[in-house]
Amino acid sequence: MAEENEGYKFYKEVLGSPKHVLAPMVDQSELPFRKMSRELGVHLCYTPMWHAGIFSRDPKYRKLVIEHCPDDRPLLFQFCANDPEKFAHACELAEPHCDGVDLNLGCPQVIAARGHYGAFLMEEWERVENIIRTACARIKKPITCKIRVYESIEKTVEYAKRLERAGAKIITVHGRRREQRGPLTGIASWDHIKAVKEAVSVPVFANGNIQYLRDVEKCIEYTKVDAVMSAEGALYNPAIFTGRQPPAWEMVDKYLAYCNQYPTNLSYVRGHLFRMWQKCLDNFPEMRHPLGKVKKFDDMCK
Repeated sequence: MAEENEGYKFYKEVLGSPKHVLAPMVDQSELPFRKMSRELGVHLCYTPMWHAGIFSRDPKYRKLVIEHCPDDRPLLFQFCANDPEKFAHACELAEPHCDGVDLNLGCPQVIAARGHYGAFLMEEWERVENIIRTACARIKKPITCKIRVYESIEKTVEYAKRLERAGAKIITVHGRRREQRGPLTGIASWDHIKAVKEAVSVPVFANGNIQYLRDVEKCIEYTKVDAVMSAEGALYNPAIFTGRQPPAWEMVDKYLAYCNQYPTNLSYVRGHLFRMWQKCLDNFPEMRHPLGKVKKFDDMCK
């Protein structure tokens, strides 16, 4: 009961009982996009996934990560890590700049396999528990987790329960297995998410199959989760949580205005524009090359 109270106290009193959540995305949940997303109905944002080891040892990397914006809250930092001490140290350095720290246990990409983090820790439950416990002992702000599911609902539930016992105050469940990525992405299992929600006493966020606002409503109705997170859906339509599907130019103009106010890496901007302009570029493919080659922000705007 104490764990439930602590998790929900954080969810309600610090985070403000969010329902609409912007996912942590490598190079794509940066400050300008977070600022725009908050304007468009997002209640809680995560940073991109950062590498805990590099964050701990490299001041220049830390400076890039800690984008100063006092009203960019509530905000959770997300790190990938496989070493308890490095993760705990990164959490200590991040603590003054966020409301909590999320441990990435769900990244299925090749880079995560090479670095042995994210979803490639799914067979090492004791290591994962140690990472969480060590960080919980070192910082006052909560530690949360984002996971993928196993084929077995029962195994997924047991994994989530162990993360809760280790100290995780919120568990986000991406309802896809580790191998479900790229052309094998497929449909996320809301049954797995529902089972985790029924089994743990901390707040649970759902991730997967969110393309429209009605999907958010259906997911909450079916799984009874506390909040719904969007990644791909929000990238292609940043207004997803408003229920609108505005023209691409409207979203691009809004995003570029935030980039002008909060300058960011041009490669991040390019990635967003390719997604928001996807249908337009299908119709006007001659624009792909100039957009891919442009070197300056002002030229990109033109």
